[in-house]
Amino acid sequence: MLDVAGASTEVVSVIESHESTGTESSFTFSDIDLSMDNDSHLILEIDLACTAGLLLQLQYNDMDVSYYAEGHRIVGGTQTIIDQSNQSAFDLTDSTILVNANDSVGVLVELTLTKGATGVSRNIQMFSKMHGIQQEAIVISGANANANITQIADVKILTSTSTWTTGSRMTLYRVRRAPA
Repeated sequence: MLDVAGASTEVVSVIESHESTGTESSFTFSDIDLSMDNDSHLILEIDLACTAGLLLQLQYNDMDVSYYAEGHRIVGGTQTIIDQSNQSAFDLTDSTILVNANDSVGVLVELTLTKGATGVSRNIQMFSKMHGIQQEAIVISGANANANITQIADVKILTSTSTWTTGSRMTLYRVRRAPA
């Protein structure tokens, strides 16, 4: 949808969709150009299967420091509290969830861009929920401690422990701020 000036007025739009054509250990959504003044959220949906036990992570703006997260993981009726500080990435899943080859998960990630009032520092809040094939669940919220972030240029999904399979899919959506 376009307004009379030709600018997009869509509230939600797909930035990029990716389906792996081979095994992968990372994928970067680049050239996002997300602004805290004009945009309010990024939403990322991930549907993948692993080739072996897998820790799935997220980074943005090519930063590998200062990620903090808290939440809980439930596997086989046992709940574990998650408390991560000063990590190199957000952990979206871990190898207690994706244990065997062809284990699959669905992950929904929301990155909220807090615009803040005049004089209030801006930041990016992350919320992630994941469900696995064995009815496991992880719910995590967190932030990056870098207060100087004013936009998101890229989002990277990665793992250092294995790879995901051919046909795994990821879609990144932008949610614009409503006009004032």
